[in-house]
Amino acid sequence: MGITETWLKSYITDAQLQVKNYSVFRSDRDLRNNGGALLYVHSSYIVSDYKSFGDKFCNCVILRIEELNCVTATVYRPPDCPVASFRYILEQIQLFIDSRPEENQELYVTGDFNLPNIDWKILTADSSLGKRGTESATLLLDFMSKNLLSQIINQPTRGNNTIDLVLTNRVQYVCETQSTETSLSDHNLVSVVLGYDARRNENYYHNVKEAEDFTYFSLNLHKADLDAMMMNRKLIDINIIQKKEKT
Repeated sequence: MGITETWLKSYITDAQLQVKNYSVFRSDRDLRNNGGALLYVHSSYIVSDYKSFGDKFCNCVILRIEELNCVTATVYRPPDCPVASFRYILEQIQLFIDSRPEENQELYVTGDFNLPNIDWKILTADSSLGKRGTESATLLLDFMSKNLLSQIINQPTRGNNTIDLVLTNRVQYVCETQSTETSLSDHNLVSVVLGYDARRNENYYHNVKEAEDFTYFSLNLHKADLDAMMMNRKLIDINIIQKKEKT
């Protein structure tokens, strides 16, 4: 669970932020008011590596859960952020990702990026935020391209703008996204439901969410016996299935 604009200072202890069954990882902005980023991780996961960094503008906390081969980061980029500060944050995230270049590494980068000038349908940035905003948006789009990331939040998260983002290279795992108004913030609460049990634990009982719009991307293909499927001579004609779905 990622939180931005935590407004925390170093004199506030982790014990004061304790949530039952969760560990806290944070990046505070001591040189300036407001800002900050934080990740809560369920105690059933073992965090094998963790870093936090920032300056008086940006904050980021990033960690790796080795048993899931997963890297997760939460970023806060303020509206007045210089390009150099945002570039530094993205470079640090890239260094963390590249430090363990395993194949099939799952990546989730979330946070408040304050870049409403990006059109996520065509992946371009307009000049409405001036040169600084355009350059920062281009940096983010380049970072996404390098890591094969997609932005999966397609609803407004503050006013009419989509500025709270979730970037991932595992779009096929995403079953549902929501952006819900909350009295706790002027930003919406953004949530993502994955279509599989992230813990991959055979003994863990997982209630599968009933989805009205059940799609291919919500299927759990990890346990599929592909060899048996290939040996089966009674092959399924996918074209026939598609025709039936349309009718």
